[in-house]
Amino acid sequence: MKKKPAITLLRGNTPKLKVVGENSTCWGCSEKTIKNDKVFEIPGSTCRNSNGAYYKASSKTYCLKCMKNNITKTERQLIE
Repeated sequence: MKKKPAITLLRGNTPKLKVVGENSTCWGCSEKTIKNDKVFEIPGSTCRNSNGAYYKASSKTYCLKCMKNNITKTERQLIE
């Protein structure tokens, strides 16, 4: 069985360029981002709990360097 690609863009979970409003960290490299830095936000997928109710998983933010690495890694995995 093949591995999942690094970024799964299912159900319209497309990354959006966002300007950081407060200090946060990159989900990929744990590097701190400061106010007015540009990051990519990937919305969480829609999940279902044991009661059958749907909920949205939390979104993940990536710095520009990590996002570029994720895209090239995904392209490589899809070609293989």
